[in-house]
Amino acid sequence: MQTKTWCAVVACVVAATGCAGSAPPEGSHTAASPSKAAATPEWRLGKYSTGDGMLQMVIDRTGDAGKAKLQVAGSKDIVELTASEVRERGTLIGQVFKDPKGARVLFVGTHGHLVYLKNDRDELPLRRDGDASPLGAATIAGAPPAEVREKSASEQTAERLSAIAVTKRFPDIKKEDAGKLDQVAKVIGLADKGMFVAFKRGERPTAKWSPVPGRTMYSGKLDDPKQALAKYKAELFNYLSFKGDELDGWGLQAAVTDSTPADGTPGLVWDVGSSHATFVTLDGGVYEVSYGGSDLTPTVASSIASWPAPLQHSALGPGEVSGLAELGLVDKSVAEPVGATQAAWRTCVKKSYETGLKKELAKLDKENIQWSARSARKKEAKSKWETDGPKACAAHRGKMETQLAQVIEARGAERKALYEKAKARAVAIGLAK
Repeated sequence: MQTKTWCAVVACVVAATGCAGSAPPEGSHTAASPSKAAATPEWRLGKYSTGDGMLQMVIDRTGDAGKAKLQVAGSKDIVELTASEVRERGTLIGQVFKDPKGARVLFVGTHGHLVYLKNDRDELPLRRDGDASPLGAATIAGAPPAEVREKSASEQTAERLSAIAVTKRFPDIKKEDAGKLDQVAKVIGLADKGMFVAFKRGERPTAKWSPVPGRTMYSGKLDDPKQALAKYKAELFNYLSFKGDELDGWGLQAAVTDSTPADGTPGLVWDVGSSHATFVTLDGGVYEVSYGGSDLTPTVASSIASWPAPLQHSALGPGEVSGLAELGLVDKSVAEPVGATQAAWRTCVKKSYETGLKKELAKLDKENIQWSARSARKKEAKSKWETDGPKACAAHRGKMETQLAQVIEARGAERKALYEKAKARAVAIGLAK
């Protein structure tokens, strides 16, 4: 109405004065033109074509967020598209738009580039050719079907084992109870035939000895077959670490030389995690079995005589004894002597460091030599002390080996008794004979 009125006024002025070249008032012209702020952003609507010009289309994103409409030139179909995030290693890289059948049609990257996915396969980059009129109602409309993600092999294994896991069948039983021999005996007495499994070694065995549930022992090679722990496939070693020139960590630790049970070893799936399961053998041995290398199968041998021997692993180190005591799995009267010997060894080693190596390193700091030479000599001194320094504490280490062997033997006797009960249970439920 305002524009028509303005035109009528201009016509009168021109007719009266003959001033055909007079310009209209600037304000009236602005009011008559659409403002730039009201224009549709280019990224929302436009004509596009592939780089080779073989395909042209209109893409309309003026509707709801996460939606788009697309019409390929020459087609009567206006297809509704629905967006979903695309991530690469967790980082958002764009949105993929799918048609109602679930086929990918368009990719819009976070940097603004568009790719047409012909037949949900060929990736054809698009370029904007110009403006377009908004598309009408979609002739092919609807949301794509929900995406069904295929489960990984690990997820499938975890799902299969969860169905027979002890902590699943008996909610009052906890993962840490795997180390309690009385609890293991209780579960064996309650478990049905379908809960028992056999360990199956793969080409890449992935089971680790875990006497403290949830904590696996160090693995290593046996350097001293004369050690008291050698018969248990383990070895005690001196753990020493430095922070600069300061002795930062030190203690006696044990490592197992082998931690994989024999093929066919029977037991129970105690607990299941996303990447591994806790496996408890019928003699109370505890292992963490990672998915992918080894497996736990329902094919338990029907003849007890063919079962692998019990007590395949029984090694314990000072840390394991302490861990078992913390969980109440061994009596404190068993753990305290081991802890006292550990403390005595630590005191002895600390004294050796303070009176020997520390003074030697301080002396090197005062010498007028190049930094590289000083560093090399310090490294040599530390290496020599790591071998010779703890020798003064050999008596404490020997005592530790004896104590650990005693603890292992005592627990081994309990595990043998448990194994006999398990065999009787296997016969009673028809698992084996």
